[in-house]
Amino acid sequence: MIFYNQNDYAHIPYPSESNPKGNIKTSGCGVCSASMVVENMTEHRLPIAECTAFSMSVGGRDNFGTDMEKLGAAISEKYGLVMETTDDKEEVLAFLNANKGMVIANPGGDREGHVGLFTKYGHYIVVAEARGRTVKVLDPNLKPTSFQKEGQTGYLFVDGVNIYCDIDVVVEDCLNRSPAFYMFAKA
Repeated sequence: MIFYNQNDYAHIPYPSESNPKGNIKTSGCGVCSASMVVENMTEHRLPIAECTAFSMSVGGRDNFGTDMEKLGAAISEKYGLVMETTDDKEEVLAFLNANKGMVIANPGGDREGHVGLFTKYGHYIVVAEARGRTVKVLDPNLKPTSFQKEGQTGYLFVDGVNIYCDIDVVVEDCLNRSPAFYMFAKA
């Protein structure tokens, strides 16, 4: 599978009004996730620099990162995909287990009583596939030190760039976001 890590792209600017010095490393998880979806689901290439420019051109850059409703709709139209949103984990599991496409999940980070696994504040990750309740996640902010803080251990298994966990691990991280999931299928 094609994987992009935002930490490799500090040299690509991704400015916003509130963060004029923003770049893909600081704010580009949505761009990296969109590139992974397009490149893994279609015959098209969507390199990070090109996806960044595209996101900016369609109003996908917001003050904190990426507006996936805007970027997701735009990449769907351009690359022959259909995007639907949901907060329902059973719908996501059925979609993935039927091999209909890929999902961008929207973890919201730490909240009272919950330590975010994938982020402290907000993030996008790709849920690439499922086998039963086990999902394979591509995290564009994966680092050697990921998932080692107190409250983060024991929930998932990392194999190279692939992260495996129960769907409930992802769902729990997304409970403070709506929509929690952006499902992409071929048109």
